[in-house]
Amino acid sequence: MMNLRLSRYFLRSLLCMLTITVIDARLAAVPESVLGQFEFERGTSGKALKKGGIEVSFSRFKSKDGTVVEREVEDHKTAKAARAALQQEIKHSSKVMQDGYRYDAHGNQVGRKVELFLSGSANVPEQIEIAWTDGQLLYLLRSESSKHVLDFERQVYRKPSTEDSSK
Repeated sequence: MMNLRLSRYFLRSLLCMLTITVIDARLAAVPESVLGQFEFERGTSGKALKKGGIEVSFSRFKSKDGTVVEREVEDHKTAKAARAALQQEIKHSSKVMQDGYRYDAHGNQVGRKVELFLSGSANVPEQIEIAWTDGQLLYLLRSESSKHVLDFERQVYRKPSTEDSSK
């Protein structure tokens, strides 16, 4: 358990942690009228191997107002392993804000999706995380701002209108 926490801390540190700002601790729905309100520029990106030989690709995106959104995609050996990794994300979160499903462009359910609140520490700021599985892939989006991470998700991973957040 401690090794998992240390590896998560190391990975986040490796991704050049964000400056501390006040976080909107509640994930309120972003009205349609403000979708696309933030423009994001791609920053650092790369690939790494995680414990167990899991390949992780990561990228940082910065909005014009300086807020950063981090994206990680973990490529697990099986869909079952990706679901187990998502369960670990949930277990290590402070609060599950939403729990539901992710749908593809055709309205087919592709995996479980959660929106999580991650408590901060002296070295790591509080963050909002949106995580979902799609087969053997686990997608993780994180930011100190719920508005930014939700807007980024909607811009990059366009949410079909059939998405259901009930489980």
